[in-house]
Amino acid sequence: MTMTTEISMLPSVETAPRESASGVRPFGPFVSILLVLAIMIMGIAIAFAVAFVATGLLHGGGWQSFLDALDSPEEATGLAQLGERFSWLLAATWSFLLIPLIVALAAIRGGGGIRRLLAINFSVPLKPMLWALGFIVLVALVEGRLAEMYPSIQQLFGLAQDPLALAISAVVIMVLAPIGEELVFRGFLYTAFRERWGYAPSLIVVSVLFSAMHFEPTMMYPLLVLPLAFALGWLREKSGGVFAPILLHMIVNDWAFLSTYLTR
Repeated sequence: MTMTTEISMLPSVETAPRESASGVRPFGPFVSILLVLAIMIMGIAIAFAVAFVATGLLHGGGWQSFLDALDSPEEATGLAQLGERFSWLLAATWSFLLIPLIVALAAIRGGGGIRRLLAINFSVPLKPMLWALGFIVLVALVEGRLAEMYPSIQQLFGLAQDPLALAISAVVIMVLAPIGEELVFRGFLYTAFRERWGYAPSLIVVSVLFSAMHFEPTMMYPLLVLPLAFALGWLREKSGGVFAPILLHMIVNDWAFLSTYLTR
């Protein structure tokens, strides 16, 4: 394999004919959104049950002690630790479930079209990757300046204090979230929108949906995520698949996690 301006082990999804050999086409845009909402709700329901049971089993005093702690508001420290463990176990389970659920959804559409429907290839165009990284660095510098001017922004990036919760959060942020979210948004959804609406509308809608998923009451976090969403969508278009966006997403999340951890 030779390396010029691109490393490409599989053909680009977007350069392939719109009809694959299997004849599998993506779901329509609105059907795709409803299906994604369905698997997300399903994933949250399963993750909630798993996280609740796991938190109880991990509680040092056993299951009954865990239930007693939930009924004792005066044990603020213990409840905070339980809350951290539960919230990150919930996030970990949900992020992990997103991967098989979205693959299963693509398989329902047509087993031979999973790669096409999720835009799975291993193309990493070097120039677009560097441009996207440069853009993200610029955005990070601006957001860093905003964090200095508005300290409340820094509270959005706090890490867990409990060691177990911190370890789980590292797995979620650095590995599971980039893979699951990119398969869903730049894979399944972007492919569905791109097929019907073209590049620009697909980039805008999917980026806004991705940012909306990061909702929190102040609405600052979704706004901070939006530039990253556009960079990931642009890279998805240039690379023809989700591998490059997954890689960029991992780089951004890993840098954010490690920098927050080292400076806290």
